[in-house]
Amino acid sequence: MKWLYRIGFLLIMVGIGREGYLMWQAHRDAALLQQYLPRLEQELIRGYAADYGNLFCVTAPHFPVGDGLPKTEWVRSPNGLSECRVTGEHRLPGGLKTGCAVCPILLKMGLIEQAELTFRDAEGQAVTRPVYRLTEAGRPLYFSEMTTRRPPVARGCEPGEKRYIPEDEAKAPVPKEGETGVGFCFAEGLRLHAIRKYQTPVRSGNEILMGVEYDVEVINPAPSLFDPEMSNLLHDIPARGNPALLPPVIGTATFKADSDERTVFHNEVSIDGPWISK
Repeated sequence: MKWLYRIGFLLIMVGIGREGYLMWQAHRDAALLQQYLPRLEQELIRGYAADYGNLFCVTAPHFPVGDGLPKTEWVRSPNGLSECRVTGEHRLPGGLKTGCAVCPILLKMGLIEQAELTFRDAEGQAVTRPVYRLTEAGRPLYFSEMTTRRPPVARGCEPGEKRYIPEDEAKAPVPKEGETGVGFCFAEGLRLHAIRKYQTPVRSGNEILMGVEYDVEVINPAPSLFDPEMSNLLHDIPARGNPALLPPVIGTATFKADSDERTVFHNEVSIDGPWISK
């Protein structure tokens, strides 16, 4: 009978050891979550604030634009009044009819309008050409520099147009490093809305891996962002709502163990293991 007691004692000790290991594992996992979950959230907030300002922008030309329009420039008079004058003929290369591949779509969205422009060319002959112009709906969304959201300057003009404008505004701006040029922007960018769920961090060599699923919201979307034609201009279209959310993002965050080095995200890549709802 002694061997039965010994087996029973061993089973009890194994059970105690297993319970102890599970308690240690739970304590370790809780410590890792306490260390890396806030860091994960801060990295997502910082990453979207820094890198996604132009996701909802579309490059466009300076307006007015059209095939065969003349070269023009603002000529400033001593009293400060500037007049748009013809300086030569301007024909676009490559057979491009309007110089604006996105204009037919913008026209359907009501952001630009099509009209005819009659002007006198450099030889004084009357000429009529089709032209695209900004509408009142399109003007607030149009920028001379999309990265900084700089308002449009009066670079484009129609012959005979007169306006009081600052002298520097009449000149073509010189692009700076990192600037993306002129176009339309339909939102201010993205930001983290909420973390839906996550996985317990696991160690792989000198790295810590953590699966995460989260929602991203669009900041101050313009109504035209939800226009059906927008799918012809942009790849990522949010669902209409308040807030306007993109589809959930699932991926894995990689941290350097014992280091403050910036987190690396691998979207659409997940690790094995259970998920914890936040």
